[in-house]
Amino acid sequence: MIVLAAGCRGFLEPPPFDECQPYPLECADCSFEEDLGTDTLGLLRVWRCALEDDGTELDAITRRVASLPADDTHFYEATTGVRRAAVREHDEPVQVCGEERSEEWWGEILPACAPVCEHDPELADADPTLDACDNGS
Repeated sequence: MIVLAAGCRGFLEPPPFDECQPYPLECADCSFEEDLGTDTLGLLRVWRCALEDDGTELDAITRRVASLPADDTHFYEATTGVRRAAVREHDEPVQVCGEERSEEWWGEILPACAPVCEHDPELADADPTLDACDNGS
């Protein structure tokens, strides 16, 4: 009986964080252009950034989540427009894989991504110190 209880206790423990995050990417074939065209509700920022580890440029769309206090950012390969990752940034820490965290990731956990330019400089969270992205960039 003790062995069974120990087995159950282990079963109820959340998996280690690195086995739980990131979640599988939802809509892995979604594109940057499709995402922009679907919904402007809650749209905060449309921008391009460069990953600090290797300089890869990604396009990003940030929206306010309607159903909870958080922002969602979807990241897309700048060259193909295909979704690579997504992050939900909560206003207050929440339980994520058994840990208190302010972020949840889908697809992959990206390193810091430094802003390069703004696709829509007029949006609420756009950085006024950045140039507008060229259509070709």
